[in-house]
Amino acid sequence: KTASTAMVKHAMDVSVTIVNCYNSSQISIKATDLPIYAIEKQLQWKHPDQHGEDKLVWVLGELHSKMAAWSMVGRLLTDSGWTSMVSEADVST
Repeated sequence: KTASTAMVKHAMDVSVTIVNCYNSSQISIKATDLPIYAIEKQLQWKHPDQHGEDKLVWVLGELHSKMAAWSMVGRLLTDSGWTSMVSEADVST
């Protein structure tokens, strides 16, 4: 199972090992989706000596970032009168 804590921790270990092998002064950067990102951050906070922010940087994947942005746009437009304005202007049905 990909989203298991053990599998995510193993992936973190492998990532640090590979980056250290090629360039020990570089920080590993990884983009991932939201469920795995949450597990990774919990592990990072639990084991800062092995997987601290000085060794690994996790970036929330593009899909979830865009979904959050579009959700926020929807919330801003809700009850703003925008939909009735567009409808009454015969721009859209």
